[in-house]
Amino acid sequence: MSNKIFFGIAAGLLAGLSIPVILKYKNERKENSLDHFTGGGVMLDEVNDYLLSARNKADSIINEAEEKSNSIIDHASRILTSAKEKTSKFHDVIMKGSSDEIMKIKESIENEILEFNKRIEKE
Repeated sequence: MSNKIFFGIAAGLLAGLSIPVILKYKNERKENSLDHFTGGGVMLDEVNDYLLSARNKADSIINEAEEKSNSIIDHASRILTSAKEKTSKFHDVIMKGSSDEIMKIKESIENEILEFNKRIEKE
């Protein structure tokens, strides 16, 4: 019976000592696999830099688009104001009956619209 107790104690000690060794090996292996993917933190830094760069680029694109759209809106507003003034003149001229003035105003409005379309196509 003493041999059975001795073998039981030896098996218990062996199991008790092997569990921490196995867990330590498992943790080291997990850390090494993470280092492989992250390069020891280098890849994570590169990804953060890339994301920051992408965000800054997106912000600059949005700002440029906003400036262009505001410029186009301002230009369109000026054309509409001018067209409104010219149509009111057009109405006054119609009441007076001068067809030459009507044609000049019409051509002026058409030229402004063409210039605006050309400007939009350039941008």
